[in-house]
Amino acid sequence: MWNAIIEHAYISDFDLSPDGSLLALRTEWDTQVWDTRGTVPTRRHTFPGYGPVKDIQFSPDGSLLAAALWNNNLRVYDPLRGIVVCTLSGHTGPVMSLDFSDDGR
Repeated sequence: MWNAIIEHAYISDFDLSPDGSLLALRTEWDTQVWDTRGTVPTRRHTFPGYGPVKDIQFSPDGSLLAAALWNNNLRVYDPLRGIVVCTLSGHTGPVMSLDFSDDGR
């Protein structure tokens, strides 16, 4: 069923929000946020990666979704509203992984 829904995108990673209501999927070129509460999952937002997306993670409270990007940036999204909260730039190379601290910072 998921293969039909995601239109044959190559899924390389995923993260489930702490309350289980949202699923973030990392494809080669974007990050997708899906609502898992219904009988059929529905895509809420797609965030472009501007190059390969290397890692994704929800914050401990689920209010933020971060993506590590190959273009030397880390982007933080509001997964419910579908907006970019901030972009952390200045890295000297691709951002390969990320993690939130237990307090969400």
